[in-house]
Amino acid sequence: MSSRVVYRVTADATFASSAALNNLWSQSIPARLFGTSRLLRVQMFGTYNNNSGGTSTLRFQVIYGATTLWDDTSAANANSAVVRPWMITFSLFNDAATNAQVLHGHVEFQTVAAATTGLGDIGATAGANSLNQNFRGTAAEDSTAAKTLTVKAAHSANNANTTITMEYLIAELIGQ
Repeated sequence: MSSRVVYRVTADATFASSAALNNLWSQSIPARLFGTSRLLRVQMFGTYNNNSGGTSTLRFQVIYGATTLWDDTSAANANSAVVRPWMITFSLFNDAATNAQVLHGHVEFQTVAAATTGLGDIGATAGANSLNQNFRGTAAEDSTAAKTLTVKAAHSANNANTTITMEYLIAELIGQ
């Protein structure tokens, strides 16, 4: 099975002070990219901080064309000066037809505990302030026409001390 990098983002995308949905990434996907046997695997990496003085949630959406494949909101994140690493990985593919897409993904957020060096305390107990979940969604978009794939995020509170940053993204087309 072959794979090739089709999109890469190395410039940080950061937003703070906004409870509105903001694009972490948006890309036009060319017509017929998936065919009936290829998938697009996207990996996003970044940091999150809620130092607002109160709890805050984080909402994510994955949208393909006019269809929201996945939309969910985290549990309340405790106030902390600790910057937390996060990672979202997902695959989008046609399900044996050019008008039937499936999305499978995984999202991880570290706890608010601090590492000895760097970010992410692997000795912390997972709990309400960490996230490690799978997600899935479906769409019925015509992939023989170009469609936009977008990942959005929103804070629950409009506060300058609540930020999310996407530091890197890589998208690979897998299959022949």
